[in-house]
Amino acid sequence: MKIKLLGSSNIFQFPNFEYGKNEIEKNIDEKIKILKEKDPVDWTLIFVLSFSKAEWIGVVKRGRTYPSTKEREITIIIPVPSINHAVYGLNEDKFARRPALDSTKFWTIPVDYDKYTNMRDLIIDCATQGINEALSRGVTMHGTKVILS
Repeated sequence: MKIKLLGSSNIFQFPNFEYGKNEIEKNIDEKIKILKEKDPVDWTLIFVLSFSKAEWIGVVKRGRTYPSTKEREITIIIPVPSINHAVYGLNEDKFARRPALDSTKFWTIPVDYDKYTNMRDLIIDCATQGINEALSRGVTMHGTKVILS
């Protein structure tokens, strides 16, 4: 099994996705090694970290599957606070005008913005929590459910 981290954003002029990517990979590396030993599936698991205005970390319940390329995609919503919610937050005009996210389509994890002192720490921790949640619930790839128990 291979792992890829990709980023997407609904925020104008948001920092480059490389912002904390190495730390996120380091945080999940041990869990991925365990999964590879437990279920050596010949697929690529793609985590798309979607930076968005949300009040929770979200793990999409139904990800996309691409059987022809042997890829499984799981989207993780990374909440980015406004300046109204955290001193390190962004101005409201940086957020794209979009409908609110539908929390019924995600497994949600509450986030406490006061726990962090900067955006980078928030992103690294939220991404790690979201990926851990996805792996603990299990991901099905070509009929094989890969789960970290």
